[in-house]
Amino acid sequence: MSYSTFRNHSRSAYHFLVLLLTCSTLLFSQSNHIPLKGKSFLGALELMPNGKLAQGSYRVKSPFPGELDPMLDPYKWYGEGDEQVCGMVGDAVLYLEWWIKGSEPLERYKFDWTSSGHFVVKYKNDKGELINKRINWYDLSKYPNLVKRFELIQPYKIGFEFTFHSGDKSSEDYYGFRKRYNIMEDLGSAGYAVDYTRKIPTWKVVHVRGKEKKNWGNPAILLGSWKEFCPLADKHKDKESRLLELFRMGRTIVISYKITEMHWRVSDFVYIAKKFAAYESGKEKPSAFDEVEDGKKEEKAGDESWDETDMMDSETEVFRGETGKWGLKSKRGRVVKEPAYDNIVKSKTEKYYMATKGNTIYILNNNGAEVTSKTYSKYVYIGACSNGKLYTTMSMETYKVGNYVCEVRTSESDYFESGKYLKTVKYCGVNIPMSLMVSSGTDTRSQAQKDADEKAWKKNRDDLAEERMSSLRAQGYQSSGNSDCN
Repeated sequence: MSYSTFRNHSRSAYHFLVLLLTCSTLLFSQSNHIPLKGKSFLGALELMPNGKLAQGSYRVKSPFPGELDPMLDPYKWYGEGDEQVCGMVGDAVLYLEWWIKGSEPLERYKFDWTSSGHFVVKYKNDKGELINKRINWYDLSKYPNLVKRFELIQPYKIGFEFTFHSGDKSSEDYYGFRKRYNIMEDLGSAGYAVDYTRKIPTWKVVHVRGKEKKNWGNPAILLGSWKEFCPLADKHKDKESRLLELFRMGRTIVISYKITEMHWRVSDFVYIAKKFAAYESGKEKPSAFDEVEDGKKEEKAGDESWDETDMMDSETEVFRGETGKWGLKSKRGRVVKEPAYDNIVKSKTEKYYMATKGNTIYILNNNGAEVTSKTYSKYVYIGACSNGKLYTTMSMETYKVGNYVCEVRTSESDYFESGKYLKTVKYCGVNIPMSLMVSSGTDTRSQAQKDADEKAWKKNRDDLAEERMSSLRAQGYQSSGNSDCN
């Protein structure tokens, strides 16, 4: 082959490759591109048309007609026999992140969803009659035990399938790639426009209700390395190394996706519908002890009236979010209050928390509701007494004692009990820094004289401090040591 023939042959092959990948990209449409941002491909795969959950992320449109995954069809029934449910999902998204650490591919996924505000359920009642009932969220809101039950519902099994290839490669990348593999022949579609299809098992997907915004778990390195991440058909095995390198060179991912399986515990919806019917008809009385967790009813004795505080989860705790702010969650991981506070402390004996945002404090119950708030003129410190009270402390004035390195400080503390403001107490105290008496080499005093002078110096300092403290106590201040926590 002559040089001119080789040059023309190679140039036409290069143009064919660019055209091939461009045409392949257009088949998926521009909305199915996930660009490389930083060091990862991060996108929100929309499972519902124009979903709000995907806002703020790089959105990838659903490839299905009408942009709705068939598994989320509001008229699709889940379940078997007489117990079935449909219409419960209002929005859904799968967050996807792929990146490379070292030489291995990593991945993580999070499935978020929000309720449609209703669901339709089929079941048989105690008389054997087939019931087809629509349950609306605003109807459930008057029964906190049913609301809590519904908030615990998640799809217990969900899987996805992706078909993807890489695109948007620079001319320099192509040139270096062709040179490395000594590619001179025409480039055929079998070797360079390969779509990789792989299924993501349910155990790799973090499930979470949209409002909870649970953090993703640690990403998992695929055991099969690149062979697992980009599975190849047998007919392409001989081109494996070059295909994987071509994929890694890509600056965008062109992706199509679908839900392969999605399973719900229909019994959870049936339970809610039956209880709702019983409450509405008066056959049963809602009770604070009719609580549920993870789809299981917890039977407790008692017939006390219920309200919001009765439904509080005793297992809530403080946690820190990725932004460094603090929130509340149950020990099972359900987010009760989004991490948006500078600090949070918990009462040692009651189901209340104190949180701060700037100079404002909030008293939260275990449901995360802000039951009390107060804004201060200065930054406040917060704490919890051993007797269960919560308190704030705001520094007020600082008085210098004579010419000594010593200060009398005042502060005001507010105390809260059972979620309510209790009282304000003013405190005063003396701040005496540690000091070291130093004498010069020409000091002719005896050691006894030095000790006597130091004693007189300290007495004068303490007398001035006590004079100021006495004046403040006469104004209603308490000594700091007499904390109202006792």
